Amino acid sequence: MDDTVIHTERRKGLPALPSSYQLEKYLYLAQLLTVHQMENFGWDLAIVRRNGRPRPLALLKSYSQNKWMAIEADGVVVENPDISIR
Repeated sequence: MDDTVIHTERRKGLPALPSSYQLEKYLYLAQLLTVHQMENFGWDLAIVRRNGRPRPLALLKSYSQNKWMAIEADGVVVENPDISIR
């Protein structure tokens, strides 16, 4: 039996950003300002989603609380976003 695992890529359009990449350069100014404010409260910029949307969506993670939040392009915080993280 072959132990090779085949992963089907579900992203459409733009390739994924490497985790070590400078994610902040893909954010709008309002998002960036909010990210920096939230970093003071223990939140870290973890993911920037770009595919399937006209504007990037910043996803922040609080590792101490094991929670996620999203920051819209206009800087609005969305607590407990209805998103799927894989």
